[in-house]
Amino acid sequence: MKSKILKLSTVVLLLLFIGASCQKEKINYDPDSIIGKWKWIYSVAGDLTASYSYPGKGQTITIEFVEDGNLIYRENGKTYSETIFSISEDTLSYFGDNEVEHIYLFGISRDTLMLTNPFTLGDFSFYKRTN
Repeated sequence: MKSKILKLSTVVLLLLFIGASCQKEKINYDPDSIIGKWKWIYSVAGDLTASYSYPGKGQTITIEFVEDGNLIYRENGKTYSETIFSISEDTLSYFGDNEVEHIYLFGISRDTLMLTNPFTLGDFSFYKRTN
């Protein structure tokens, strides 16, 4: 009887050690933070007759908000532009390549980022967190 209990205890301890060593690596980020990489899913434009746009076939567009304030825009992994961004409450602003200031309202829910142009009705872009 003692032999069975000892063997069973050994097996249980072994399983516990294996299970502890196989835990998934946790991603350390604030789920409500804009910091990180985001993949463009689609955009919607128009108030009464909405039109949708999606990445082209084989096209991947990402934006990355870096903690140091850099905003990196990539197409298929190649850096297309890089600029500085700023956040004030729920407003994102940055200057594009043509030195025009871009302003968006943003919201984050379930690892989805929504950017809204506050100056046009019905202009939304959606991104999914990739890290």
